Amino acid sequence: MWYRQPMPGEPVQNCAGCGAGLTLDHLRGTDCPYCKMVFPHHARAVEQLAQAGVAQPPGGFGAAAPGSPYGAPGAFPSAPLYGAPPVPHVPDRAMNRVGIVILVMVVFALVGVVLAMAAGFLAFFAVR
Repeated sequence: MWYRQPMPGEPVQNCAGCGAGLTLDHLRGTDCPYCKMVFPHHARAVEQLAQAGVAQPPGGFGAAAPGSPYGAPGAFPSAPLYGAPPVPHVPDRAMNRVGIVILVMVVFALVGVVLAMAAGFLAFFAVR
């Protein structure tokens, strides 16, 4: 027997409260986006944590701790907290100018080599 992966946006389960088709993205949340009934797996997890003595932080388990530099869930700090500083963005127009300058330098070098070779051939044959 084989298992077919659901397509993005394809319902994989129906809500026990309203019967709406729920996708994997819906099931990653805590409740039904239509009727707001808490999913059974989420309710079981909170119950197990409560039985284990783990206190739920203010704002829920998805929220950042007070004073955390990360802010709300999904938010990023404005400055890096470790590692090298971010690389500044170079506009595409500036990169094009750099490419043109390099191309012109290569063309001038090739023309110089060709002229030097031509002068060498002329000098070689002029001596004879």
